[in-house]
Amino acid sequence: MFRVSAAICAGILLFLTGCAPAPIEPAPPLTPPLAPPGAVAPAENQAAEGGDAPVDSGIRGLQEREPDVCGASAFQDLVGQPAEAAANLPTDKPVRVIPFGAIVTQEYIPNRINVRLDPEGIILRIDCG
Repeated sequence: MFRVSAAICAGILLFLTGCAPAPIEPAPPLTPPLAPPGAVAPAENQAAEGGDAPVDSGIRGLQEREPDVCGASAFQDLVGQPAEAAANLPTDKPVRVIPFGAIVTQEYIPNRINVRLDPEGIILRIDCG
């Protein structure tokens, strides 16, 4: 009886070793190695040596996100007031009121005025986008 049980146990162990997962190799690093201190990236060298300049799209506010393309500076006196103060902004530009923690689309519209609120519904910041 003991020999049969030992033979069955040995067979089960042999069977289970075939079910073991294959050893996992470590994944390669996701980031490229850093350049040594003092090294200059090739793009910077190219610009310093008269290489290609950045492309100018001709549309102001899209690349540099100029701070006041939409005229937000005219409404900075509303910062600190309740959100209702932004309901009737005297402007023909689109206005987007963004509650605290709200999910908003990420497209950048230079002439749109964003009114950002804090958790209490007070105007925290007014900017373009």
